[in-house]
Amino acid sequence: TVCDDGGPDSQFNACLLGTDCADCGDREPEPPLPPSLPPQPPDPPSAPLGGCTNTCPSAYLIRDLTCDDGGRGSKFSDCPLGSDCDDCGERPIIS
Repeated sequence: TVCDDGGPDSQFNACLLGTDCADCGDREPEPPLPPSLPPQPPDPPSAPLGGCTNTCPSAYLIRDLTCDDGGRGSKFSDCPLGSDCDDCGERPIIS
């Protein structure tokens, strides 16, 4: 006699767990799998880039290698958003 239901101490996995009681003895049923989590919602779309200019009213701040338009990653907010393009890059359109 060979236990072959794939459970503990089984030699093979030839039949479903608990269906070879004559060879394997009584088996405890395996616990049910936990419910799967619902899928995560998709990330919101990023705002489109709206272009930019080098028109900061404080001209000495343009191309000074420091982002001065007050947007994300800027060091200062001495220029209007999107007006220190060479230092800050394009900025999203905010509507």
